[in-house]
Amino acid sequence: MKGALLVLADDGFVRDTGGIFRRFRQSKQTKEAWSLMARVFRRHGPLCVNILLDAPYARSGQLASSMNRWMSEDRVPGQAKTVQGTEKALASIAGIKISADSIIIDNSDKVFDLAGHIIRYILKRPLIRLDVLSSR
Repeated sequence: MKGALLVLADDGFVRDTGGIFRRFRQSKQTKEAWSLMARVFRRHGPLCVNILLDAPYARSGQLASSMNRWMSEDRVPGQAKTVQGTEKALASIAGIKISADSIIIDNSDKVFDLAGHIIRYILKRPLIRLDVLSSR
């Protein structure tokens, strides 16, 4: 959303070079990002969307509250909440995980790259492919 360099990693997941989460502040772009996520959720109709945010990060509780409001407005079933240790919490939840975090990818049976899907198929942003760079 902020124009950071986007990389298609060799595992097929899209990652950015922004690294902003510790400095994250909600903005107009936050709501725009949620709108894109809700668009995908509405199209694919999951039974429940549970969003887990790392509790230790500043303002994660505020973001969870905003996401719950947006989920209600957009009729996306589920909830957003803060947890201590998202990796451990996700391990105990069945279903498809949405993440580009390599620890979660490696420890999950089913993972979906929601951000990558939005970037590639809705926003159609250009990506740098790591496998092309490594073959040079």
